[in-house]
Amino acid sequence: MVLDGNRRWAKRNLVMQKQGHFKGADTVENLLDWCEEFDIKIITLYVLSAENLDRKNEELDYIYDLIKTRLEKLYNDPRIHKNEMRVKGIGRIELLPDSIKDVLSRLD
Repeated sequence: MVLDGNRRWAKRNLVMQKQGHFKGADTVENLLDWCEEFDIKIITLYVLSAENLDRKNEELDYIYDLIKTRLEKLYNDPRIHKNEMRVKGIGRIELLPDSIKDVLSRLD
């Protein structure tokens, strides 16, 4: 699943881009709840493309912070451990900040 359209959603709803990204992150949390409810065992989320890394530093900073925060929340979710869920970062992980790489390594 490709996570796309947060900025377009924000523009259409007349809110700041940051709010679009937060709304998208909330939707991903709901998606993961639905996957658990319907016993979906594998899901792949395409979160950030290499092209996204060309965005302004200010935007990247809050996107990175949002990703890190939500990954940490996922790591601390007891369902992850109870259901033996595995979260694995794939792709060009070396391009991500160390803080995100750290959380991904704990989730793997």
